[in-house]
Amino acid sequence: MTDIGALYRKYSPDVFRFALYLSGNRYEAEDITSETFVRVWTSPERVEAATVKGYLFTIARNLFLQELRKKPHIELDERLRDPQASPYAQAEQKAELDAVFAGLQKLPEIDRAAQRGSGPFSPRRK
Repeated sequence: MTDIGALYRKYSPDVFRFALYLSGNRYEAEDITSETFVRVWTSPERVEAATVKGYLFTIARNLFLQELRKKPHIELDERLRDPQASPYAQAEQKAELDAVFAGLQKLPEIDRAAQRGSGPFSPRRK
């Protein structure tokens, strides 16, 4: 395939969607898409029609990964940590609570009833 204009018209929407999927950023996806076609246009190798879409996606993915490696990785401050329990801990707590409620349901009604003045430190009424 030698006509870059036809190649761009046919495959640029697919390359853009793929780049947007990878980056999650419209502007970055536009840059990746345009750079992908510039690379194909300036490449000395002939592009095979049967594999052109995969070739374009490979270029786009490699461009995305190159940009990803350039970005600095910043350690987050511990004070920014979410104070809530992790989803795993929340699920574990819910399971324990469900087990307690299931155990309470097995008790006789008199033992389950919450009465005013009843508790471990209250005098028993007869």
